[in-house]
Amino acid sequence: MVVVNCDTDSPEFGKWQSFVLSDVNRHQVLIPPKHGNAHLTLSEMAIFHYKQTTYYNPKGQFTYKWNDPKLNIWFPIKNPIVSQRDEMSKEN
Repeated sequence: MVVVNCDTDSPEFGKWQSFVLSDVNRHQVLIPPKHGNAHLTLSEMAIFHYKQTTYYNPKGQFTYKWNDPKLNIWFPIKNPIVSQRDEMSKEN
């Protein structure tokens, strides 16, 4: 999992941190407001649960491509399978 600061008013904008979540370490991550997240499954199967602090608002969503050069997030994979929405997203 990767969490990235998407607050354009923050001096930390664009900085990211990655976490390994597994059934063994049982870690959880709290994602602050104005931060984005990405998930990469490295196993054949995964069950992923998340909670939100507000109601879902599709008009409030935004997407960065997984390989956006401005963010320069490192993923340990070359050709990921991404959702149709993420495939169609523009680089912000």
